[in-house]
Amino acid sequence: MAPYLPTLRQFIKTGQIEQAMEQLSILSSRLDNEKKDVIEMLALASDKTALSLLNFLLGKTTLDSETRKRLFQLTMDRAHLNFAFTTLLLDHGDRSQLIHYVPLFKHILSKETNEDLLNRIIRTAGKFKIDLLVDDVAEFIFYDHIALKTDAIKALERIGNTRARERLEQIALTDKCDQDVLDAIDVLKMNMPEAPLAAIAPDMVEAQQATASLETNLTLLTSTLLEDRYQAIAYFSTRGPQVAEALAGSITDLNDLDHDLVINLLELTARTIPREAINSLFTLIAHKEIADNVRFAGYNALEAFPELESVARSIKGISDPSLYVRMAAIKLLERHCSDYIVAEIKNKIESGTKTVEMLVHSILDARAVCLMEALMISDTFSYMASNYLEKNAPVSVITSFISILERRGLKSTAKKYIHLRDQKAGIKKEGYIVVSTSRAYLDVYAKLIHTCGYAARTFTSTQEAFEAILFEKPTAIVCDLFFKDMTAMGFSREIREMFTPKELPIIISSLQQGLAKPELDQELKRSNVNIFCSFPATTSQIKSWITSA
Repeated sequence: MAPYLPTLRQFIKTGQIEQAMEQLSILSSRLDNEKKDVIEMLALASDKTALSLLNFLLGKTTLDSETRKRLFQLTMDRAHLNFAFTTLLLDHGDRSQLIHYVPLFKHILSKETNEDLLNRIIRTAGKFKIDLLVDDVAEFIFYDHIALKTDAIKALERIGNTRARERLEQIALTDKCDQDVLDAIDVLKMNMPEAPLAAIAPDMVEAQQATASLETNLTLLTSTLLEDRYQAIAYFSTRGPQVAEALAGSITDLNDLDHDLVINLLELTARTIPREAINSLFTLIAHKEIADNVRFAGYNALEAFPELESVARSIKGISDPSLYVRMAAIKLLERHCSDYIVAEIKNKIESGTKTVEMLVHSILDARAVCLMEALMISDTFSYMASNYLEKNAPVSVITSFISILERRGLKSTAKKYIHLRDQKAGIKKEGYIVVSTSRAYLDVYAKLIHTCGYAARTFTSTQEAFEAILFEKPTAIVCDLFFKDMTAMGFSREIREMFTPKELPIIISSLQQGLAKPELDQELKRSNVNIFCSFPATTSQIKSWITSA
């Protein structure tokens, strides 16, 4: 009998679909590690082959729940890159799964032109009463497309909630009103005769005041004065939906962005994590001409979300030539890792391109333990990782690698790296403390500071950083401009109660660009901040911070 995996791999590679299906028909009886290898094959298969084979497998009810879950996730990842895979989700998903796919459906409804796929999603929204799609479906009533309009009206009628009735009644007041719209409203009135609560007009004065306050603070996000920006950030920190709406409005022309407005809205998105902002974030990072620091902030905002259905659209970030953009992308992929992500990165690493070593180093520097553990089956990754750990890796990276080895029971290999870690930790180096709410920011500076020959301790909390400074004075402090509870100026003033600028240099490194220099310089002087620079600093700048203090 031919070996199972090599035979199946050859069938998939050569597009012999019927033969591959025959092999896959016994997948449920194979070992777990074989199932994992099969999923990797499907992740790297051509679209045509993967469509047929995933459709075949998702129709198999004999597969265990874990394998089915991974197959659905793989299909979801591929659907974000090729909308044709969405048909598989529609064919095989139940209502709970379809609700989970709503962000993908919203993305398709706003971008796709394929009538059949649009019709299917609209009809599915009605059939399964997916109320989160009401507004997206309603938009198709305004299109000059009879079939889509008819399906949209019927879908809203079948969803039958308050919002669906509201949208139909709003449409009835426009030139798009026809008998189908009126009939759907009549049906909903019979099913829910009470007046929709959302239709009750709010107090106009309060509404106007709220709008004015929002617009004022939106303007303050780009003020040339530091305190104005901080005030606006504090205002929006509890208003996630408004942040998402403002972000969508700020990127309507991706070739002409208001840099600081977008940067601050991205920072606010990372704080408030409104799901309405997800498609805007993916749109932003996918644009080829976006500045590196904006792309970094976009990846950083996405990484803040505890749950994302798929991050497949961000896989290109691993090849970004910019160190800090690449690190932010890896942090995102690490937090939302999947079989598809691992397969694509493994394939990239084993491709033999010149940038592979740079990618491996970035994965290690980002301390992406999930990715590192998944990639250890690759001899290429293991070889490059070992070389980097032994020669150039900072202690924190070695420590993360040790945790993986210990979890996998590789005690003898772990002992080797424990000895290496202790040896490197014993070398006394001047140390920086880095403070930011962004983990990507911290990892980027940890890498740069290590490259300059110094050590770095990183903190996301100003209070924890302050306590560490009291315990052991660092050589210098690098911090972001805004924290959740204060600005870097306030943080500096607390430090200056103990240490002078000469004793302990404080450097603020920020993505902000448009602050007025005279006012900023005065504020820096009052707070005894040594240096204000862009993020990230160059290695020559980092080396000069200590020598010039």
